[in-house]
Amino acid sequence: MQDRPRSTSKTGLIIVLACAAAFILLVGGYQFGKSLAKADNAQQAAAAPPAR
Repeated sequence: MQDRPRSTSKTGLIIVLACAAAFILLVGGYQFGKSLAKADNAQQAAAAPPAR
């Protein structure tokens, strides 16, 4: 008779979900930062005097 249920499958699932969430957050943060940098570069280019 088993006293407690096996938790190894739960632990594995939690680890996989945590890794997936971390990957999604990192990729999302990278894309968000890239878009902010692009907007900032466009703003600086518009404010810069014309090149001769």
